Amino acid sequence: TTGVCTIAPGGELGRHRHAQPEVYHYLSGIGRMQVDDEVFDVVAGTTVFVPGHAWHHTVNSGCDDLRLFYCFAADSFAEIRYHYPDGSQWQAGET
Repeated sequence: TTGVCTIAPGGELGRHRHAQPEVYHYLSGIGRMQVDDEVFDVVAGTTVFVPGHAWHHTVNSGCDDLRLFYCFAADSFAEIRYHYPDGSQWQAGET
């Protein structure tokens, strides 16, 4: 399952985790990403593997949109259940 995520300047993709492994490939912009305890800068061309159940988030630290292509090891987005640090959860199709 794939898609493209756009994060506005100063915005972030909040800290979360899910059972499925995921790959991010950054298309444009600059930012910082954290996967569990590892923090690093990301730019266009950076590819990051996120193991299943790893906490991760991305912050746009630049002046332009940060765009990333993501790929889950899942047959559909509806299979992905997001878990957040506050204990809440979200899954596509839920209200």
